Amino acid sequence: ANPPLDKIRELHARALAAYKNGRGEEALELCRVVKKLLTQPGKMDGALYIELIETAIDVCVSFDKVADVREWMEDKYWMNQTIFGDDNPQVAALKKNLGAIHLRAKDYATAVDYCQ
Repeated sequence: ANPPLDKIRELHARALAAYKNGRGEEALELCRVVKKLLTQPGKMDGALYIELIETAIDVCVSFDKVADVREWMEDKYWMNQTIFGDDNPQVAALKKNLGAIHLRAKDYATAVDYCQ
């Protein structure tokens, strides 16, 4: 039941195509499916995951999916923090952005974690 990486890449390509053709809901749904598949044990492909996160953020921004963008920005932050560590300027900037996103969503408890 666990599809090969090629099939997962194909789903990501379909998400990109949906996004480029103005079908935001479909694109976001496909991104969620790809994420679910990629995060299964033994399936992680870091490069594809980073690409997926960027696609999902683009979809969220383009189609004004404010509630959804937080989840993907969190993924982007954790992925970068894992790769580069806390002292990296890019990671620090992502953390600050994430704090601001949580504030705009009025999620003050979470925002505090990122604004320290």
